[in-house]
Amino acid sequence: MKLDAIANKIGYPDHWRDYSSVAIRRDDYYGNIIRATQFEARRQIAKIGKPLDRAEWAMTPPTVNAYFDPQMNDINFPAGVLQPPLYDASMDDAPNYGNTGGTIVTSSHMHSMTRVVNSTLP
Repeated sequence: MKLDAIANKIGYPDHWRDYSSVAIRRDDYYGNIIRATQFEARRQIAKIGKPLDRAEWAMTPPTVNAYFDPQMNDINFPAGVLQPPLYDASMDDAPNYGNTGGTIVTSSHMHSMTRVVNSTLP
């Protein structure tokens, strides 16, 4: 696996998912969950038979997490993880690279390398 071939998805997706068809009601918590679940089920089913969307994200932008997807060969950094205390534009570069790079990038890449190594073992 070449590191150069990994697609970097940083901040937020290029195209926003449209949730305007989901009716959210202030006084209907259970109904909101049902309608949101139905929306997502329909969205997933609609993908069947269509080409893979390599630009799709598996996390929402405010999520505080990051991941490497070996099947897509991409690494995702939602905007939520690029905020204090993990990243702060007003801080020196060193702690930002240490926190973000050391914790997230290294962890995600190590998971990807572990998968590659394990897949080659007998």
